[in-house]
Amino acid sequence: QAAITERSFQAWIKPDTLVGSHIIYEEGGGTNAMGIRLIGQVLEFLTINGGVRFNVTTPYTDTTEWHFITAQFNDSNMTLYLDGVLVNTTTTSYASIFTGFTFQILSQYLPHGSFRRKKTQRAGLSKDMRVHNCSSR
Repeated sequence: QAAITERSFQAWIKPDTLVGSHIIYEEGGGTNAMGIRLIGQVLEFLTINGGVRFNVTTPYTDTTEWHFITAQFNDSNMTLYLDGVLVNTTTTSYASIFTGFTFQILSQYLPHGSFRRKKTQRAGLSKDMRVHNCSSR
């Protein structure tokens, strides 16, 4: 396991449906993890360290246009951007996350993981996904 103190994820997304749970990005597992998903009409960015969970969310209701999402973890700060606009932020009680080696983008089947779903849907389009070991500044 490697400690992550900074991580940035960016992608263009255009979901076909906002029904169910759609994993966009996930690394780690149920005890230590980081991930982004759509749950119905909510975009969620989640971090877990030692079983302690923090998340930031924002409404997401559009299936007709492409949207650019950015999620950042920087020491203890979590930020979520939608189309370049800061939509939510929080401060966690931890400055790093030990995520391990599991890494998934747009997964359809998760036997375990940070979102604890046995089966997830993946519907829609994505492009230009990027994961950085630093926060975008």
